[in-house]
Amino acid sequence: MSLQKNCIAILEDDPLAAEVLKSAFQSAGMEYQYFSNLTDLKAVLPAKNFSLLMLDWQLPDGTADEVIHLVRDEMQWQVPIIVQSIYEDEDKVVNALSLGADEYLIKPLRQSETVARAQAMIRRAGIDVQQQLWVKAGDLEVDTLNQKVFMNGEQLEMTRIQIKLIAYLLQHIDVPLSREHLLRNVWDKKSLPETRTVDAHINQLRKRLNLDSHSVLKIDSVHGYGYCCRLQQEA
Repeated sequence: MSLQKNCIAILEDDPLAAEVLKSAFQSAGMEYQYFSNLTDLKAVLPAKNFSLLMLDWQLPDGTADEVIHLVRDEMQWQVPIIVQSIYEDEDKVVNALSLGADEYLIKPLRQSETVARAQAMIRRAGIDVQQQLWVKAGDLEVDTLNQKVFMNGEQLEMTRIQIKLIAYLLQHIDVPLSREHLLRNVWDKKSLPETRTVDAHINQLRKRLNLDSHSVLKIDSVHGYGYCCRLQQEA
């Protein structure tokens, strides 16, 4: 999903706090759309390309973790997320960040600092999107935009799932990924296969890419868990 420049979603049920945020972003020339509850924001998210989500943690109809789950796990959207809250205990901060938030700010917010953090996150997100269009590992290159894979400059014939799978693995080098995680993030959510499907596709990838003990790229099995993509130094 592409980013819409400077379009921020503000989720805040306190009218005064909302006005502070809207005034700050408007003064900085940043567009925004305001939501006073979770339901309204969740209803428009699938059709909106926001460049940043500014989420109050505690809302009348729930907490911001519902939005984070929707964005990160269901939509697989890497839009920057800033959580703002009156709660400053460490457990709540760690929980929000662990769920997928990028920043946790304590109310009352400082306007100039909030705008600066938002602008920095939007800039970084734009750079990350461009970097993810092409993923490289040794002689292997994946064009994620056009769904093509190249080895030594020559295009390989691969299925859509194979391309998505190798791209995702390369984007998470040295990160152990469970079979369930790969199913959620690579396969169609509406028709998730069984976890053994992951094993079959990993074996097909290894053969298609001619991966062996001498290859720079390795897809290692993690016993009882899943797989980890690694790069080893050439001898």
